[in-house]
Amino acid sequence: MSEKRMTPRKEQAKQTKQRIVDVATGLFGRKGYEAVTVDDICEEAGVSKGCFYHHFPSKDQILLDQFMKVDSFYRQLERQIAREGSMEEKLHKISIETLKQISDFGIDLIKVAYSSQLKLNKGVSPLASSQRYIYKMIRSVLKEGQEKGEFREDFDAAERTRTIISSYRGLIVEWCLKNGRFDLVEAGKDLVDNLLKGITAGS
Repeated sequence: MSEKRMTPRKEQAKQTKQRIVDVATGLFGRKGYEAVTVDDICEEAGVSKGCFYHHFPSKDQILLDQFMKVDSFYRQLERQIAREGSMEEKLHKISIETLKQISDFGIDLIKVAYSSQLKLNKGVSPLASSQRYIYKMIRSVLKEGQEKGEFREDFDAAERTRTIISSYRGLIVEWCLKNGRFDLVEAGKDLVDNLLKGITAGS
């Protein structure tokens, strides 16, 4: 079945939304997230405030939308790792590709995203939600590795998943605090090797 072509109106709406995203992230990087207002974004993007709020309920949502796109990346990655041999190789691939994706976002955007979410007054940031696809994917690999005897059986897969993802975040925060003065992906390789040493059968 052929794909449905987008109507001109929907195509224009898509382009407008992307222009708002591009302008906003550029402003955040140049002026700092807190200094940028919705009015600033609208003026530079050439859109009305009504148009802005049609696409985004707040400027926070611009950042969250970008990060939530990573979840579709994880679905693609899950298909890729199906070709990897061992569960250890799968987990290594997930970890490194995750850090590559973060690095590709650029440090300015990552700093802004973390800063905005740390200022939340209540509730859990969507970035830290255990319902995100990466939790499911890592938990599944850990459980399968235990069933196949590749990983130790004396840990809870869900709890270890949270530990692994927290380790990623710790490295990313350090990368931000040091203003990108080390290669995130290379540092991630050492981190993953150490994480694997703690769960591999016979360790």
